[in-house]
Amino acid sequence: MRFIRGIFLLPILSGVFFTPQATAENYWGIGLGNSAYSLKPLYGSYSLQDSLAIRGLYGMRNKNMGFEVELSYADYAWQNATANSHTNLNMVVAGVTYLPVAHHSSLFASVGANFWSTDVNYSGQFYEGDSGIGFALSAGLDVKLSERLHLSGEFQYLPGLSDGVDKGDISQFFINALFYY
Repeated sequence: MRFIRGIFLLPILSGVFFTPQATAENYWGIGLGNSAYSLKPLYGSYSLQDSLAIRGLYGMRNKNMGFEVELSYADYAWQNATANSHTNLNMVVAGVTYLPVAHHSSLFASVGANFWSTDVNYSGQFYEGDSGIGFALSAGLDVKLSERLHLSGEFQYLPGLSDGVDKGDISQFFINALFYY
């Protein structure tokens, strides 16, 4: 439920931090990556396999600062257990800073809030895991291929997620295609 409330805060937050006069460039993007969840289900009895993660994002950038909203999804299978999995959905709202390192590339870092939700599939039964709000940290490299197309590589760390019983952290690496308009 907290996840849903967080979605309604987005228009308010974006209006507070950016106005149309202050925003130089807007973008949306898609990304694919590898996600590792350090959570150990059933009180440490199992481990989770790494998962393919997908994300969609929207951002506003004004020179070397910006604001970004992302939705990411991953489904982690349990090691040595055939019918069990953890599903994780994250919505990250973050401030981003950019450091130009060459004419067409910048290093970037972001800090923000992660509105997360987990579900558990245990032996064919779905259970609502848990949801909450935590931190989101990321860093990466943005490369400008054209005025409208950028590619980026990004490492993201999402600490303190839970399935209602056990806790763990998520580490993700994404390759993103960003489309500026």
